[in-house]
Amino acid sequence: MTSFPDKKFPYKAKLVQLMLGLLMFGGITVIFGRAVVIDTQGVIANQLFPLSPQLSKIFYWIVTLTSGVMFLGMIMVLLRGNVPLQITLSENLIRAPKGFLTGSMVSIPYADITSMKIVEYHKNFSLRIHHKQGMLCIYESALPNRQTFQDLTKELALRLKTHQTRNGISTYNADKSPVS
Repeated sequence: MTSFPDKKFPYKAKLVQLMLGLLMFGGITVIFGRAVVIDTQGVIANQLFPLSPQLSKIFYWIVTLTSGVMFLGMIMVLLRGNVPLQITLSENLIRAPKGFLTGSMVSIPYADITSMKIVEYHKNFSLRIHHKQGMLCIYESALPNRQTFQDLTKELALRLKTHQTRNGISTYNADKSPVS
């Protein structure tokens, strides 16, 4: 019978990317917020979409509120940043952060995992773990490097396969190798 020791992987947002995002969304919020106050002429976008002053104010408000929400979300991540998060693979379950904003942890028994899949979006990878209660995403960008992401994925796949074999469970769907 194979016994696995607990494996821990640090999981946190990268500070440089977070600061750049804060600067960008903060700037957009200020610029478009100012436009809400001072615009009296309206907007003509590429000579195709003329907006009256009233419609341009609505447009500016939408952009201001959207970027403001992103800015506040990034501040929450930054403030939560002093709480260290980690992903833990234990003998029978994975324990991982539910999301970046709250830092709350979720524990998922291997028996509840139905599938896992690596998703690539603009050269950024995430591991989607589907389980009986929903889905958990682990983002490569929150791990120290790509090698750590691959190590985590391989180790989780090995533990799932071993758990499935040991317990005669056939819920885990391993269509393809989880690591590309």
